Amino acid sequence: MDASSAKLQVAGFYDKPSGSIQYVVADPQTRRCAIIDPVLD
Repeated sequence: MDASSAKLQVAGFYDKPSGSIQYVVADPQTRRCAIIDPVLD
């Protein structure tokens, strides 16, 4: 697979207390994911 055929899934979740959005980025083909959280300690 090359970069042009990659199909990632992205979901955002709003956290009201911090006013931020966390994201889960998943690759269904490899079943791997990453969590992006700008306020995670």
